[in-house]
Amino acid sequence: MPSPKALKPKRDINQLPRKKAVFFLLSVYPIKTEVIKPNTDLAKTIADSLYAANLTPRDGDVIAISAKVVSFSEGNLIRLEGIRPSSLAYSLANKYSLPPEFVEAILAEADEVLGGVSGALLTIKNNIIVANAGLDLSNAPPGYAIPWPKDPKSSCEKLRKKLRELLKADICTMITDSKVHPLRLGSTSIALAVSGFQPVEDLRGSQDLFGKTIKIKRMALADALACAAQLVMGEARESCPAALIRGISLKRVNSSFSTEMTISKDECLYLKNLKPSFD
Repeated sequence: MPSPKALKPKRDINQLPRKKAVFFLLSVYPIKTEVIKPNTDLAKTIADSLYAANLTPRDGDVIAISAKVVSFSEGNLIRLEGIRPSSLAYSLANKYSLPPEFVEAILAEADEVLGGVSGALLTIKNNIIVANAGLDLSNAPPGYAIPWPKDPKSSCEKLRKKLRELLKADICTMITDSKVHPLRLGSTSIALAVSGFQPVEDLRGSQDLFGKTIKIKRMALADALACAAQLVMGEARESCPAALIRGISLKRVNSSFSTEMTISKDECLYLKNLKPSFD
């Protein structure tokens, strides 16, 4: 058994160089709106809802918006009636207990199908591992499925520009959606696109508490904020398709991001090691 001396850090923690402590109070406010309809002016609806709730946006605030609502407002819906499922769609539908028309829609949206479980296909869409290629039947009109926005980055950038004009504040935007994670029960949320701030903080090269150099860690700031927003936006009939996040210091940039937040299959801890099982 190692001696207490062997367990002692190489450097006394109290002697390590300390950065000036930064304290902040993170606040997340739900933005409740009317039911969004196709071709709704989403930016104006969000701005009106903020003012109705006596929420005055400030420079640096982040507005998180549901991907489904963005697609809905853009008229991006998939009508399932009339879809003619292929033999592959019928096969997968039978294997995974899904409507064949819905499966055919998933096949059209997905970049790759990896497998599935009862009720869902495991797919890759925009270099993100996600159920059903991001398609959703919940909160969609009967007979329709809602996909992700056709171009999340472009949609996010357009919303930011219009919201900045309407709100007279230098805000940031991000488009979010829920997803599940390997061997974890329940869903969290991720950012499909971000506009106005750096979505990932690269910690490589910095030092930890014991003076060791961090080699691989990067902090997914946008995904963490998406999870915070999900807590007030909900997943069912809350009618809160957006949230305002305030109080976090971010690296502001006049750029937008989407696939830039992903990594290659060869870099992915899960996919690189499990991929042979899908073949």
